[in-house]
Amino acid sequence: YTDDTPNSHDGSQADHLRESSNMKLDLTPTTVTEHSLMCAQDLIDQTIRMGCPKRNANDFMFFQNIGEGSYSQVFRCREVDTDGVFAIKVLQKAHLERHQKMEAIVREKNILTYITQECGGHPFVSQIYTHFHDQARIYFVMSLVEGGDLGESLCHFGSFDLLTTKFFASEILSGLQFLHDHKIVHRDMKPENVLIQRNGHIMIADFGSAQTIDGLVLSQEGFTEENQASSRSSDSGSPPPNQRFYSDDEEENTARRTTFVGTALYVSPEMLADGDVGVQTDIWGLGCIMFQCLAGQPPFRAVNQYHLLKRIQELDFSFPEGFPEIVEEIIGRILVANPKTRITSAELMAHPFFEDVDWKNIANAKPPVLHAYCPATFGEPEYYSNIDSVEPGLDERALYRLMHLSHETGSASQPSTPSGMEQRDPFAPRADSSAEKARAARARKLDEQRVNNPFHIFTGNMLILKQGYLEKKRGLFARRRMFLLTEGPHLLYIDVPNLVLKGEIPWTPCMQVEFKNSGTFFIHTPNRVYYLFDLEKKAEEWCKAIEDVRKRYAKTIESTFNDAMRDGTFGSIYGKKKSRKEMLREQKALRRKQEKE
Repeated sequence: YTDDTPNSHDGSQADHLRESSNMKLDLTPTTVTEHSLMCAQDLIDQTIRMGCPKRNANDFMFFQNIGEGSYSQVFRCREVDTDGVFAIKVLQKAHLERHQKMEAIVREKNILTYITQECGGHPFVSQIYTHFHDQARIYFVMSLVEGGDLGESLCHFGSFDLLTTKFFASEILSGLQFLHDHKIVHRDMKPENVLIQRNGHIMIADFGSAQTIDGLVLSQEGFTEENQASSRSSDSGSPPPNQRFYSDDEEENTARRTTFVGTALYVSPEMLADGDVGVQTDIWGLGCIMFQCLAGQPPFRAVNQYHLLKRIQELDFSFPEGFPEIVEEIIGRILVANPKTRITSAELMAHPFFEDVDWKNIANAKPPVLHAYCPATFGEPEYYSNIDSVEPGLDERALYRLMHLSHETGSASQPSTPSGMEQRDPFAPRADSSAEKARAARARKLDEQRVNNPFHIFTGNMLILKQGYLEKKRGLFARRRMFLLTEGPHLLYIDVPNLVLKGEIPWTPCMQVEFKNSGTFFIHTPNRVYYLFDLEKKAEEWCKAIEDVRKRYAKTIESTFNDAMRDGTFGSIYGKKKSRKEMLREQKALRRKQEKE
């Protein structure tokens, strides 16, 4: 179980947890064994047969934080007496009451208990082992999922091929069918709520927005001083996904109006229109996920929330070139405004796209191995990464293997340099007697770059070693960016029409460059694979230049990476987007500081 991306909240929940004497809190990393996971599943199976066991915080060892949301933290934990490992979601009561979220948490707990115990659970749906509360906190002990979520995988790999997309879509559909058969609507289907288990199968999670349908009423067992006294109440009027809306009128039997306050990339038109929300709302979310798995982007995107909502309401989306026709036909029947005319889950299961899926034995299907994949675009074929079989570095042997070059002839060309700069190896060793001349030569080049190169403003006064336009691909989409390889090292990419620094490819000790052909190459980093295409067919030059810089700055890269990971500043070092105006402002401030010194 994992929470959504953290939002702002009052104080540090971790600090509150550490102050507790009831929790055995050990934040050191732990290794989860297959035995511990199997033990946990056996305990959950007992819950299905016998109900939730009575537990308290002293029955668990709390290990490292694995997720944090607006109202909760999620820890990996181990039950002391059984050795079962779980994810335990911890919520502060005072915080929930202050933000009027207690009713939603009670509803989430009761839905999880219902689908686990009364419905018998499902291999692709999150299950609860037990729940309890003390004076300050509420605890949900749930299935532990170690493989991250589908959103993280899409962020890393960009997109998936057709078979991988079918695998994920079929398992999501199977899980949704189970929920719908038992009169539960998830209402927040998005990649971040599709977790990936260690065995490669999925698990639908986060039932904070779920509600019952077709008259199903669950007993409202709350968190009270009377040891969770039971009451009965209707499940109507549950809060929409991720607190992305807030209710203007919570009173029963009044017209409910909702206001948009967050992202809605996967929200359906009927939720925006405040119409009847049913099982077809989840099918809409599945369609958006399938689109993103193949295209690399969600179907609805805009510069701001207003235009995003408008596009969803007007069904303003299109399929990129190269999108598979059979899936285009499916999504065309999913992304329709009227939920009554939307394709149903039963119709989806019978669709030719899923004809080879064994729905009865789907839990035994073999999951695909996730890997870097670049779909066919720009007249180029599709490419799969073979990075697992490639050693780090791009030496002559690697080039020979990848490009079938002759050792005798060597490489055909050397990395290019910006116009007007001397074409020589900037890292070639020099005698001590010539060090001063080298510094003077660099200063002259830097002065020339400052005057003649419009992108100097983005370099932090570093010398540009190579620059050029590259198509930065993500699935079936691509954006043309100016890439700058500089001293430091830095590998920046610029939105030229708007003169905005869009990001920086992070340098890490495990960074790898993978040559595919004269136009295409990949850059593998810990959190993402960059798919790059050079229309001038100089991919080899880029690979060599990047590898030369990586070798030269190996110690700097390792030191920077280790310091950033230790201090938690990796995200602030890389990937920050800045406009030309912001860069100029920073440069002026730096000059003023230097003048004062």
